Amino acid sequence: MFTRTLYIFIMGILLMACSQPKQGSDSQTAARWLEEAEAALANDSVRQGETLLRKAIHLAEKSEDWHTYYIAY
Repeated sequence: MFTRTLYIFIMGILLMACSQPKQGSDSQTAARWLEEAEAALANDSVRQGETLLRKAIHLAEKSEDWHTYYIAY
């Protein structure tokens, strides 16, 4: 019973952390790079997509936007 309660508590904290990214220009830029990377990968441009994903990961980590970081990674 305790482990289930602890599991639900931890999942709630993770969901809150992912749903409230830090506001700022870096956060918005990371999300923009992620969108561009997804578009490049959809158009079979693997090298460009990987480069844009690396930029998105770097900026998301810098701005502590863990949701964008997780998706880009």
